[in-house]
Amino acid sequence: MQQQQQAGGVCKTFKLLFTTQDICRITLDNVATWEAFHQQLIDLYPHTHHPELTIRYKDDEGDLISITCQPEWEAMLEATHDQSTVRLLLIEGPNQGKYFKDGPAVVTQ
Repeated sequence: MQQQQQAGGVCKTFKLLFTTQDICRITLDNVATWEAFHQQLIDLYPHTHHPELTIRYKDDEGDLISITCQPEWEAMLEATHDQSTVRLLLIEGPNQGKYFKDGPAVVTQ
């Protein structure tokens, strides 16, 4: 199983589905908190356009569940604890052009 405890937190493998053609597979060392996960996305893709996104996963009943805060993040980790890889759908929101919360600003010329 890909999830394991480390000194910095939980290690887990994710498939990030930006679109059906743009899928990234990553293993993150510290996903114990929602903020840590968000910051790692910002760190991994600093030069890529990061519109405001809705992040969702599919639960055991096949429903798409949004993740927007720490309790929902913890619920996702618990619901997927036995999965070797977790699929996260990153869907552009209606406010295109905005960036991850507290993410880097983009200067346009």
